Amino acid sequence: MKTMDRISRILVMVFGLQLLLILVFWFGLDDEPDQPGSLIELDRTQIMTIEINDGENTARLVRNSENWADGASVNDEFPADSVKIVDVLGKILALESGWPIASTTAAHQRFEVGESNFQRRIDVSDSGGSVLATLFAGTSPGFGKVHARLLGEEDVFSVKLSNYEIASGVDDWLDKRLLAVDRDPVKIRIKRPGGQADSLDRGDEFLWTWNGNKTDSEKVLDYIARFQNLRVLGIAEPQSEGVTTQTSIELGFPQETITLNFFETGEDEFTVTSTKIAGTYRVASYSVDRLLIEETDVTAIEEESVDGEKASLP
Repeated sequence: MKTMDRISRILVMVFGLQLLLILVFWFGLDDEPDQPGSLIELDRTQIMTIEINDGENTARLVRNSENWADGASVNDEFPADSVKIVDVLGKILALESGWPIASTTAAHQRFEVGESNFQRRIDVSDSGGSVLATLFAGTSPGFGKVHARLLGEEDVFSVKLSNYEIASGVDDWLDKRLLAVDRDPVKIRIKRPGGQADSLDRGDEFLWTWNGNKTDSEKVLDYIARFQNLRVLGIAEPQSEGVTTQTSIELGFPQETITLNFFETGEDEFTVTSTKIAGTYRVASYSVDRLLIEETDVTAIEEESVDGEKASLP
């Protein structure tokens, strides 16, 4: 009988231990949060500059207004793509730490998140120039992820970010719309090599003429939209002194004239300058060819009518 009681007590103890283990695994014994924490805890309104370095090139993004969405520059000179900056900054501030995958100096080198061995170094600073946080991004453990480490911390994490998104080239952050003209001109003058010039003029009731000849209004409006959709590929070296403009287009508005100057490089690209903004930029030949039109591109097609007179087709 005593033996049975002892066995019963042992079974109760084993059952109790099993129940305790279940509770430990289910609820946990410590006070650590179940959810991963933020890797970088910063208020984006504190951030005035973001410097992204790959060891050779550096892109310096500067907030020019109260909010990043309202205006920014890259390398203190060129308009930056504010939409892209807001998107990437949001991803950086949303990075979650999770569980570290390594915490040794050797791992820092292996995953390329060391202070002297990294794929990207991101320095985030405030308006006074004080660095708020430094993030190293290194090798990729999988699609859309990188190994990351904060300066001053040993832990290495796998986070949802790619080195492609945090590029270090100036062209990667340039506002590609900087040459676009978002207004409708009242006059367009195309000056070609050799002194030839053609003129598109808007008359009464928004009817356009080409060198005084009637045009197809829909074709002209499509042509004007090409200036609104003009995109640059990147920054170009300034033209050497003495180099003459091959072609120019003057866009006339009631209060000003914007002139675009085109120089062919022979590499499926043109270099372009504009009186709208300083700098020299690279533009695809395809985009430029669509701006350097001829009269037949905007005039109505004519065909012989039954009585022998010419009639314009829409």
